[in-house]
Amino acid sequence: MLWRAFSLGGEYKWIHILDDIVDKYNNTVHSTTRMKPVKVTARNERSLLKSTYTHLKIANQITKFKVGDHVRISKYREAFEKGYTPNWSSEIFIIRKIRLSNPTTYLLQDEADKEITGGFYELELQKAKHPDAHLVEKVLRKKGNKRTRTAKSKFTEADRALICEDINSIPRDISHYTRAKSDKQYLSPDLNIHRLHKAFIQKYSDSLVTYKFYKHIFLKNFPQLSFRRPRTDTCKFCDKLHCEIRAHTARSEEAKQELQLHQRKAEAATSAMKKDIIESQLPGTKFSVLSMDLEQVLFVPTLTHSDMFYMSQLSCYNLCTNLGDRKESFMCFWHEGVSGRGANEVASCLLRTLNDGITTKKNLIVWINTGQFDTIEHKYLVSGHSLLQCDRDFALIEKRKKQMMAMVPEDLHNVIMSSTHTGRFSVIDMAKLKYSLIYKLILNLKNVNISKVVHIKVDKQHPGVLFTKENHSPVAPWKETKVLKKGKTCYLGFKENNDYPVTRYKQSRRI
Repeated sequence: MLWRAFSLGGEYKWIHILDDIVDKYNNTVHSTTRMKPVKVTARNERSLLKSTYTHLKIANQITKFKVGDHVRISKYREAFEKGYTPNWSSEIFIIRKIRLSNPTTYLLQDEADKEITGGFYELELQKAKHPDAHLVEKVLRKKGNKRTRTAKSKFTEADRALICEDINSIPRDISHYTRAKSDKQYLSPDLNIHRLHKAFIQKYSDSLVTYKFYKHIFLKNFPQLSFRRPRTDTCKFCDKLHCEIRAHTARSEEAKQELQLHQRKAEAATSAMKKDIIESQLPGTKFSVLSMDLEQVLFVPTLTHSDMFYMSQLSCYNLCTNLGDRKESFMCFWHEGVSGRGANEVASCLLRTLNDGITTKKNLIVWINTGQFDTIEHKYLVSGHSLLQCDRDFALIEKRKKQMMAMVPEDLHNVIMSSTHTGRFSVIDMAKLKYSLIYKLILNLKNVNISKVVHIKVDKQHPGVLFTKENHSPVAPWKETKVLKKGKTCYLGFKENNDYPVTRYKQSRRI
């Protein structure tokens, strides 16, 4: 039809006449089928096929193999290949489908139900009457392989039970620093899975349990176990009450009630601190939130040879002040040769940090493990339950300190500043500054029961008066106490104190 249209039209353009040609073709009676293609339906297509191809016996065709039969595939031989080598594949396949073509073709799959590409004729297949004729296949089918299933474990249930019994015999602690019930249990931080497996092998010398299998059982059967303590800075009051509860004495029930009350106080303080930090970060707020904490003593030089165990090291102090609304930390650093670490030093560090203009807001809330401000509120967390940002900062410093060697105090400056990649830490060298002798000069705190106070506030409108609370409730009343000595004012001028010389004992044992 196309060539007739090309000849009549004198051109080879056919796009514009394609629809007409297809329509004419489908509505023309074909000589082979004696029917128009548009008249062919699903009902008459099979009878039409039989009448057209009478030499094919499609309906009554007999096949040699059935679906599900196990067969082998014929191997292709090269011209000079040895004749005594096997003619059929050692791997056995399964017939998954029979295609009634001329000749009949078979579609196969392996024992992992993976389809084999292409079809095979009857002459290319051989029925396998003995699937386990080859020893290798028999072994693989018993143990399994990577394509079918996971390999059968060489360890028995007795080995599993022995590992579980060994792990259950290890002493463990539970977390009792919160009211929330948890199944989490803690093993000694000195242990790990490698040490447990080593001890297991020493205890059961005849056992062939590998480290990999021991670790698999530990992680799968004991997900509640961990190799760390719930907290490094624990609460001694919680520890005491927890021991009394476990002793099952007459006071155990009373200790349980005291523990719940103590935990409620700790949770209330933590919730109040989180609320203050979130509110301080909102736009338009008029107060800043500070959290302060003193890091554990840092020693220099950090040498590890045996002589260091008998020599005195220089003690260095680091006071962290974290500004919650800006998410920045300021590290006030000094060593024992400059000053001690008493109330005057802490107050001087805070005053030095605030005088740097770290915030322009007029109200200040200070959380602890308190010039230009109208009010300062100083809040205390429950001992042992502090979750200050300073603790997280100290963890980064301690981690970095293990990777760097500090020989002099200035080296610790580099350790602190390189502890975070974001540059959140700023180091203030207090050795170059003067300390303000605040407590000895102007304050008299004899009438303040400071051990029970959890919330302190000073107001610019009431100089010399300390407002205190003994709980974090917003409706609790304030208690007023005058704390200035007679004849003293609130002016905090700097007065330089003498440097603290290193003691003679340390001088004699200095490196």
